[in-house]
Amino acid sequence: MGQQPTPSAQMQTPSVNAPASRVPFRAATIERVALLASESLTLSSTTTQRIERTVEGAGFIFGVVLDVVFTGATSTAASVAAYTEDAPFNALDTVILRDVNGELSDLSGWNTWLCNLLENWSGGAPASGNAPGNALPSAAGVGGVGVTASQDGNINLNIGSVGTASTTSAAGGNFRFQVRVPVGTNRRDLLGILGNQDRAQKYSLRSDLAISSAIFSTSPSSLPAVAINKFYENYAVPLPTAPDGSPQEVFPPTFGTLHFHTSTVSEAAPANGSTVNHYIRRLGNTTRYFALVFRSATSSITSPIRGNADANPPTLIRVKLGEDTVLEETWTYRRWIMFERYKYDLPRGVAAYDFIHDFGPFAGFEVGDDYVHSQALVNGQFMVTYPATGSTWQVGSTLTIVTSDLIYSEPQVASVR
Repeated sequence: MGQQPTPSAQMQTPSVNAPASRVPFRAATIERVALLASESLTLSSTTTQRIERTVEGAGFIFGVVLDVVFTGATSTAASVAAYTEDAPFNALDTVILRDVNGELSDLSGWNTWLCNLLENWSGGAPASGNAPGNALPSAAGVGGVGVTASQDGNINLNIGSVGTASTTSAAGGNFRFQVRVPVGTNRRDLLGILGNQDRAQKYSLRSDLAISSAIFSTSPSSLPAVAINKFYENYAVPLPTAPDGSPQEVFPPTFGTLHFHTSTVSEAAPANGSTVNHYIRRLGNTTRYFALVFRSATSSITSPIRGNADANPPTLIRVKLGEDTVLEETWTYRRWIMFERYKYDLPRGVAAYDFIHDFGPFAGFEVGDDYVHSQALVNGQFMVTYPATGSTWQVGSTLTIVTSDLIYSEPQVASVR
């Protein structure tokens, strides 16, 4: 996926924050949450249901949290609903946040949840049936009867029991999870937040519902009802003057910084016993992290899965930026580095390269000193060596590159309504 058109940076002006003696915006603003209109529908076995709504709001948008609830499904003890590898997060087929000029976030539901993990919103290990240090999401990595192979990330598959599905007809196929569609990078400096006050520049949010076969490898006997609740996270526009008479910043000092989340399926497919150059297509921006999501197909698996990739991982990964090889490492080393920075194992088949750990011992603590500034780069690539085994990395295997990056856009219009 190439660089998206730059969304407008709304309600800005270069000089609104002068002079320097003003109360800083971060101290002057307050955090707010508002309910957006929720969705109520029934899961379909044949049709992906497109859901696109305008994000009505005020202030500066920080993000939107989606609370996805599946209820009312039934299954029998002899045939309990079983989940696919990316369930339940792939219940959201598409998650796109955009304004009239382009997309800020364009991901699947599972990739959106992955970005939540990589940005360390939870600050700790997601709920899981596995002990810390074990490979997530499950030993098999391919799901199973009554178990989702994701198993982690604030899942409540039985509305009361984490990580498993009930064998009773009253609960099989029901679950609940939450994901954040982020705009701001963090709550410390609110980098990336954007104005949502201009009535001519509305944001819209897509949260498409997938078909049942994407979520269930064995569907419940009756499909569930679905509710998608939405919470609009935002920060207030400060008054020009504080109660004590001090002047206040009414716009963030970093206003104009746009935060993007995108994914690209590499056009060069993984290949058995080969070194493949997977080129980075999101160059020209300032990168916060890359995540490589490997899915391996075999002669017996027609759909590629992360679990098989994790069991038969690449033997060597080199990261080249321009002419320089900046990282050269094994799969085991990268997984260990990920555990060190997140304190739990990330999902199977994922190799995360984060540049957001420069302010503390964990990923997500950042001031930006480690960001990759790729504006002057002609090319960048991941050179991946795949193992030579007859049962893995066959035709159909894929590599998806998930990216979080930043663009600074000059202020445009000053208007508060």
